[in-house]
Amino acid sequence: IGNEYRFKLSKRLAVNAILSAQYRYRCQTTNVANATGNIASTEERQNHCLNLHLRYAPSAAYTFNSRVAFNHIASPTEGDTSGFLLYHEAVYTPTSMPIAIALRYAIFQAEDYDTRIYAYERDLLYEYSTPAFYKKGSRFYILLTWNINKYITIGMRYAIALYPGQTTIGTGYDTTMGSKRQEIKLQLRCKI
Repeated sequence: IGNEYRFKLSKRLAVNAILSAQYRYRCQTTNVANATGNIASTEERQNHCLNLHLRYAPSAAYTFNSRVAFNHIASPTEGDTSGFLLYHEAVYTPTSMPIAIALRYAIFQAEDYDTRIYAYERDLLYEYSTPAFYKKGSRFYILLTWNINKYITIGMRYAIALYPGQTTIGTGYDTTMGSKRQEIKLQLRCKI
């Protein structure tokens, strides 16, 4: 039980630049466990999210995206927690060459999983990537695609997330030993 309000404003700063701001407020009733782990009562938790996004395209070949996101949760029993994400992305898609390059660097810090922040990332064709940013760290990815001809396309994506001071990342079957998690994807697409 709860309610949610969302406000979004966009402003064109120039012909090739757009700034948008989004604020979301959510108030939810959640269960609260006592010292033995049993559900003892309920409480109202308030969640405030603010996103600022700047998109700048100086030419048809270049696009730059910058985003700052804040997430704050107020809980009467567990106290206040917060998280933030900051990234900058560059995309190069020249009209004279059959290649495309996208890369992004992000830094983030969230005190717990409840204050995590999601951010969509560009990926290979028919793939989808929206990681949850939590704990403290940084993430980088690069995506390369090359249209060899009208029938064959090659794509490669490399991503790495660094969590300084962590000995394990994830839980259960998703656990990774160490303080970094890497991902490599290759794709060969042939049209018949």
